[in-house]
Amino acid sequence: MNKVITVLKHEMLPLLPPMIFFFVVFHIIMFAQSLMAEQYGIPALSSMTALSVFLVFIVWLQRFSKR
Repeated sequence: MNKVITVLKHEMLPLLPPMIFFFVVFHIIMFAQSLMAEQYGIPALSSMTALSVFLVFIVWLQRFSKR
């Protein structure tokens, strides 16, 4: 069990800074889009949409970083 935790820590620790960066950036983008959409009466997208885009991007990034 200790070896599993060590391996996970070794694999996940380098991914933490880019994950935090993209999480924040996607939320800023979604916030700006919701403010722009609100001007025209379009319902704003939720924070869950930003989270979904973030997770899809992280999976895509991991898939192509292994090549």
